[in-house]
Amino acid sequence: MIFRLQHYGFDQSKYDRPNQKWVCGWARDGKSCHVGPDGKGNCIAAHECIPIRNQDRWACSRAKEFGGRCLAGPLPDGTCCNAIPRCQPVLSVRAKRGAVAKWASFFVLGLVLMFSAGPSGPNFISPGGLTSQHQETAQSCGNCHSDFKGGPVKWMRAAFVSTRSPQGESRLCLSCHIFGGSSGMPHSFSEKKLIQISQSIKAKGMVDSASVEMDLADMLSLNGERKPGKFVACATCHQEHRGRNANLAAMNNLRCQSCHVVRFTSFERDHPEFSNFPYDRRTRLVFDHSRHLNKHFAGKMKERAPKSCKSCHLPDASGTLMTVRPFKVACAACHEGQILGEGSAGSKGIPFIALPGLDAESLQEAKIDIGHWPQDAEEEGLPPFMRFLLSGDPKFRKAAASLKGADLLDLSKANAAVKSAAGEFAWAIKRLVFDLAVNGQKTLKSRLENILRRRLSAAEFSRLSGQIPAGVLRSSQKKWFPRLSSEISLRKKGKKPGSKKKDPEEKESESKDEEPEELPSAEDISVAGGWYVQDFSVYYRPSGHEDRFLKDWMDLVAGGDGSKEAMKGMFAALSDPKATGYCAKCHSIDRVSGKARRVNWRARRSASDVKKFIRYQHTPHFSLLDEKGCLTCHRLNANADYLKGFKDDNPATFTSNFRPIAKKVCASCHTRVGASNSCLTCHNYHVGKVVPARTSARMRMPENLNNP
Repeated sequence: MIFRLQHYGFDQSKYDRPNQKWVCGWARDGKSCHVGPDGKGNCIAAHECIPIRNQDRWACSRAKEFGGRCLAGPLPDGTCCNAIPRCQPVLSVRAKRGAVAKWASFFVLGLVLMFSAGPSGPNFISPGGLTSQHQETAQSCGNCHSDFKGGPVKWMRAAFVSTRSPQGESRLCLSCHIFGGSSGMPHSFSEKKLIQISQSIKAKGMVDSASVEMDLADMLSLNGERKPGKFVACATCHQEHRGRNANLAAMNNLRCQSCHVVRFTSFERDHPEFSNFPYDRRTRLVFDHSRHLNKHFAGKMKERAPKSCKSCHLPDASGTLMTVRPFKVACAACHEGQILGEGSAGSKGIPFIALPGLDAESLQEAKIDIGHWPQDAEEEGLPPFMRFLLSGDPKFRKAAASLKGADLLDLSKANAAVKSAAGEFAWAIKRLVFDLAVNGQKTLKSRLENILRRRLSAAEFSRLSGQIPAGVLRSSQKKWFPRLSSEISLRKKGKKPGSKKKDPEEKESESKDEEPEELPSAEDISVAGGWYVQDFSVYYRPSGHEDRFLKDWMDLVAGGDGSKEAMKGMFAALSDPKATGYCAKCHSIDRVSGKARRVNWRARRSASDVKKFIRYQHTPHFSLLDEKGCLTCHRLNANADYLKGFKDDNPATFTSNFRPIAKKVCASCHTRVGASNSCLTCHNYHVGKVVPARTSARMRMPENLNNP
């Protein structure tokens, strides 16, 4: 049975208006008139009806709901015979309730203003406690809320009218949390980069997944705007004042995907497959897993081969990155002897200074005096180090340009210009040998600074010089050019030094001083590395892995101006995988910018101040692996041409030794009902370099050091 509070038939009930401010005073007795008061609370009732005239008679017009036509009818003058007693209109229930609510609001507002203006005002109006991370850093509300400094009046205004943009409030957050020049933009990327990423994804044909939840997320999270250049306020994702133990980073998956071009319902259902994860560039250390496992470790090196992956890889302190163990542990068993030159058919050292072979007789016949030149010197060309040191000599550069393609060992058929250039070439070498013998490392430093056009620090020069002993330089000069000092002196005076032949007595006396042939060579006894002279060359033999001399020279020429011929020659010689020390055999070289390159001396290492999109911790997963171990995720690709990726200096062109990790491996655990499948489980929102705020405290020194 339906019980109605009021009947709404036109002949059964009047049309009540409870929203009116005044009601009839007789309503409390249940006999309110149908006219009611006016808007100002005045009674305007007079009679029950307004008679109507029908020809020459008046007729009652009282409505049926008020009893219909009366028996007496109107008076002869047309006035209703039933007068309504006047009343005192009263406020309606709604008006009384509104008045109470209004005055209660004013009362509460007064209390709020009174308490807010007091010393504990900020605590009084605080909507909730801060997280533990912000307890001490936000002692004042003004640290995060720009309107706080305006006082209680501005607080109340800000509660109803927004006076600050989201960017303005977020700048206060970014004063402590520094994310680079594009802070506030999605993922801290510039608008240009975001557009490039979006266009790249669209070019692959990826489209949105149709989902009601996604459309709802568009409307609720960012007002449906998914523009790359839109500023995202910090408060969009991070909500404060939810208690000490609240998680500021907690966020719903739908909120993440509200901006993305490619969206999906869950990780295990329609998350895109991993195309190349976790490989985004070639490895910094050249190590072909396939060749080592299938060839080297299966052959004569089987006994030295590692027994498991952890023989070469260990997790870092955070358990995130699998680092490469030191050379001594992972590589030395097979490669240390190779670096030291053991079993090498050629020289174990790298030539620093060497005398090239020169057809001195043809120069003498052409009356080009070069003084004494050893007849037994038969080297073809100059070593890269020596050519680099000579490149700062203008006369040498001019002579070397004229001698391109010339055979210095046979100048009999050369023209006069080539022979003249050969003479200047010889004297440039003699000047270098003389300066090194007289001034030693001073000459080396001055020549390097002249070529590099900058000063060298003491530490840098110490490494580049290899601390070459003066005795090595002087003994080599004395052996090669016994009369070099007088020859240089005569040359400066414009005189010809001539080529003096040794008399038999001099030969006999020198032969007595010669070392017996049965003594081992200088190279053989320099087992710990260092400098030695052999024949007509000064050699440097690497002391082992991480030799500072070779390392610093490779860094110098790799980062230098590649347009200089001497620099290019040095780089080509040192970056040869088979060069002395075998540095480039394992250490890749990347082009950084322009003509500058960088030698990767270390494998990838985690940077505490750099965050990437993907985060993964190895350590928690170790206990879940079966007998396959690392091969559960990292599947070897035996057909990959790994070494092809190192034929150029672009780290982005590569072929990995391993196949991409299959999504199903991760999805076997990370589901809605299993391990977490939240976006934030595997992804960082803020990427790039994150720099913590640093203090700028000034150093204050006491005026009197004796009075601390």
